[in-house]
Amino acid sequence: MSGSPPGPANVAQAGIPPLDAAANTSPTSPPPAGHARGAIPNAGPSDTPILDSVSSQLKAKIYPTSRPSKIRGHLGARRKPTAHRTSYSWKVSERSAYHEYVHNLVLAGWDNLKRLDDYMENDIQDTNLAVSVIDIKSNHEVERVQDLHSIAEADSFLQEQVRGNARVRMYLVEHGGSIQSSMIDCLGQHLQMDPRFFASNLFGPYMVIAPADRHRAPFSGLGFTVLRPTRSRTTETKFFRVSIYVKPDINGAGWCGVILFNSHAKLQLSPRTLCAPPPFGHPIPGLSSQSIPTISKVSQYNQPRSLRELYIDALKLSDLTEAASSPFYAFCPLLKLNFHCWNEVINTIRTEDRRLSDISEASLGHVEEIQHTLAMIERYGTSGWQDLSSTSKEPPSQKVQNTQAELIEDFKHLLNQTDLLWEERRNMASIRDRQRQSRWSTLTNSFTFIFVPISLISSIYGMNVSEISGTDENPNIWQFFAACIGLNIVILLLMAASHWVGEMRKYRRLVGVKEVWAFATNMDGR
Repeated sequence: MSGSPPGPANVAQAGIPPLDAAANTSPTSPPPAGHARGAIPNAGPSDTPILDSVSSQLKAKIYPTSRPSKIRGHLGARRKPTAHRTSYSWKVSERSAYHEYVHNLVLAGWDNLKRLDDYMENDIQDTNLAVSVIDIKSNHEVERVQDLHSIAEADSFLQEQVRGNARVRMYLVEHGGSIQSSMIDCLGQHLQMDPRFFASNLFGPYMVIAPADRHRAPFSGLGFTVLRPTRSRTTETKFFRVSIYVKPDINGAGWCGVILFNSHAKLQLSPRTLCAPPPFGHPIPGLSSQSIPTISKVSQYNQPRSLRELYIDALKLSDLTEAASSPFYAFCPLLKLNFHCWNEVINTIRTEDRRLSDISEASLGHVEEIQHTLAMIERYGTSGWQDLSSTSKEPPSQKVQNTQAELIEDFKHLLNQTDLLWEERRNMASIRDRQRQSRWSTLTNSFTFIFVPISLISSIYGMNVSEISGTDENPNIWQFFAACIGLNIVILLLMAASHWVGEMRKYRRLVGVKEVWAFATNMDGR
């Protein structure tokens, strides 16, 4: 089924089949706050009864009290240890309200949510989860309200839903690549989010959605490629996705945003490089004094940080008046970070190719993500990111338009650099093929220079001529050379005649003697 699915509050009106008889909740009467998943198995009691009950069940499943006394073969109860294992996974026995909503959408015909429904049947424990809550207040200041590191903390915080005098609230969720199903429940239920947002974040191009729906949806995504150099390869890269969701307030006074970062990768980058430095003689921001800073003072601005941390710092450097009214402008620092990452990867691969004077092992994949990002910038995000500072008939402010023009120029430059990189690699590939053919030709010629004189001498001494055999009955050696010269003359004449006839048929003109002789002797290079 195509089109946008109904919201969680409109499930009953959409004609979605009722829940199973075994379920204790219904779409029209959601259960009390809290989720039947996401509790850490070894965590203490929380303020939510459902979380406490599920936590006790998970403890019994993950840490059983009785273990088999004897392991039978290689299929015993012991699990093979895994390096850097930071999460447990288990199957959820009871659907939450939001999962039930997604499941009912699938039953009603939204097949593009089937993979999300299957994904939410299981849950994981992510020990590196980080959720930053950012507010842009009415006085145009950014406040980092709180950092949450568990599902219980996020659920408790979202239950309050108190923004105070903040016009904008953003939830920056950083996970290791597979978002917890309980986090999907938490965000989806409390913020009434479109489930296609989570499906597109998890499955990317495998999420079936029409272009018209994607351009009008309240969410969009960015593809990031960052350098992860190793000892063997300095051009090793990692690709991950960042998804953005915007939900305007009902009264139109502000908006709420959710950003999912699918990686904990850290970047050696200062957010100040995304903006122009102050002119000479002006105060330099970020320094306690205007004297020459020491290395220790400078290094604090260029420490490796995650993309979530970089975006928070870059947001503080932008115009918060425009960011509060324009979601597109608020996410422009993230788009600039995206450009920086792609540009660094392309330049590193080109430098490595030139250093080797050949094509390195690095490959530049997911280039189509640059084209998708450029198309999104040209549309000011999506139609769902309505500009709160203007009506639908009025264009965005001049500052937003200027920022959009700069981003369009940057990403068109990326596309040009990508085309140039592939062109250089194609030229290098053709040069490498010619060099390989030249090496084979040189090797063949070297063998020819060795064996041709031997073959000539053996052929001459193997002839039955009177000068060698000493018998007058055999022909003389001059007769052999005369026969070779005569045969070559005949071949030249045949080639000249063939060329003369071909030119007559093709151009219907007479061919001169010099042209025929040049062709026959291969002096014209044909």
